[in-house]
Amino acid sequence: MKSHTQRRARRSAVIAAVAAAAMLLAACGGGGSAGAEADTAKNADGSITIGTMFPPGTLDPTTGTQGSDLAYLDYIFDRLIQQDPDTGELTPMLATSWEFIGDDKLILEVKLREGVTFQDGTPFNAQAVVDYSKDFIEAGNIANLLQYVTDITAEDDLTVRYHLSQQNARLPMALTARAGMIPSPTAVEKEGEDFALHPVGTGPFKFVSQVQGASYKFERYDGYWNNENLDRAKNVEFKIFQSDTALVNGIRSNDVDVALHLLSQDVKILEPIDTLHVEVSPGPAIGIAYLNASLKPLDDPRVRLAFNLALDRTAIADTVTDGLGEPVTQSLPPGAHGYIEGMDPLWEQDVDRAKQLMDEAGYDDGVKMTCFAYSGLGFETGGPIIIDQLKQIGIDLTIVPATAAQVGPFFTNKTDEQCAFANWGATEPFKAYQLLWSQSYYNAGKVDFGIDDDIAGFYAAYDQSSEEDLVRSILTKQKEQPGWVPIFRAPVVDVYQDDIGGWVPSKLGIGNVRGIGFTS
Repeated sequence: MKSHTQRRARRSAVIAAVAAAAMLLAACGGGGSAGAEADTAKNADGSITIGTMFPPGTLDPTTGTQGSDLAYLDYIFDRLIQQDPDTGELTPMLATSWEFIGDDKLILEVKLREGVTFQDGTPFNAQAVVDYSKDFIEAGNIANLLQYVTDITAEDDLTVRYHLSQQNARLPMALTARAGMIPSPTAVEKEGEDFALHPVGTGPFKFVSQVQGASYKFERYDGYWNNENLDRAKNVEFKIFQSDTALVNGIRSNDVDVALHLLSQDVKILEPIDTLHVEVSPGPAIGIAYLNASLKPLDDPRVRLAFNLALDRTAIADTVTDGLGEPVTQSLPPGAHGYIEGMDPLWEQDVDRAKQLMDEAGYDDGVKMTCFAYSGLGFETGGPIIIDQLKQIGIDLTIVPATAAQVGPFFTNKTDEQCAFANWGATEPFKAYQLLWSQSYYNAGKVDFGIDDDIAGFYAAYDQSSEEDLVRSILTKQKEQPGWVPIFRAPVVDVYQDDIGGWVPSKLGIGNVRGIGFTS
């Protein structure tokens, strides 16, 4: 008999998660608070159309790496653990409790919810969690979510233990992401490598069909374990638009009921329309330049620092967000756990020093660079400003617009582009800076930026004070030898028709879009 992992074809991840890492997560319910309070006077037979510019790369959580996957996966899959949408606190979902066992904390024991079934009728149990977790590790352990996990065992039908080779305090948080999205073992067995075309989970909606890159249809799962707390429409269709302008026209013409992640410039266009609700919310996503520091000229830390010092982030942020966003040099926003007030800004524009650093690095005659830019994230307007500012210090930058599929090979160091403009979103310190780790998928050149010991320290950090000390250490080192270029934070702009109810905004960008429906 073939093993569970042999039955499922092992596929390599080729699409970059960062292209929309927090974007649809923020707009579309990355955590989907199962018990969120909302207007429940909704038409249970309604069909809602959601417009977006960002299709998923795959509907298989095992191998997906694209951030826009999460909005769609959230309809099909619950997680083992979820985050409270306002505080970020970890709360039960498919797991009812979890704890580290023993003084060495090398076992995480997770108790599972009883009476849950997958959408195909298969019982949810510990063995399903074990099988998926082993598949997830074999497929590549995207974003190192199950770092240091050496084995997963079913102690009984509703108890799972994750066995660690060394401490991993991040493991419960990891179970709020893809590592906690458990698929039906029956569907995995049946579909094999085609599981992404027929995904089955325990979430509130069944997957119905897709026209890849165009539309994705879901139907309410009436056997959902949390039905009484999640009133929702019967049918949901995601419709993909090719531009922000087309999406704006779609919501104005009532072609869609909800438009997700519009540009900041759309707010002044749509707010005067009485039949529309415009939600402008803070979100975790920041616009950044990912750097491949294994390629010249970015293999020289002086050039990476010059890149950061050349930028007038306020001018870029004001242009990209129409004055609604803010410049950033740290990943987390002011007031968040992990934001270090005394170190903001980490870099201020200093063109003279940037020029001096370029001279010292041997580029006094200038240097050419080419960078991808993921569409729809503001670099269409911000890019020309960045080009002009870098030109002042001798960097002749060419920006190439690209899709997630085109950007993907950048992160596996298979392109000649030295950087990629996209975004990154985090609600807690470890994830905020994990992309700088030499072992991270998102560190394209797998370069050691001098912070690996700090990242490793998070795995043994069980309190906020320890985490903030690690962030302070990372920022201190990044100040002179940066591994990335954070630039601006844009708000999350979502728009919905006035007959839509159940919308629950979130301070962390983790909304309850699962629970929307018509008010009549």
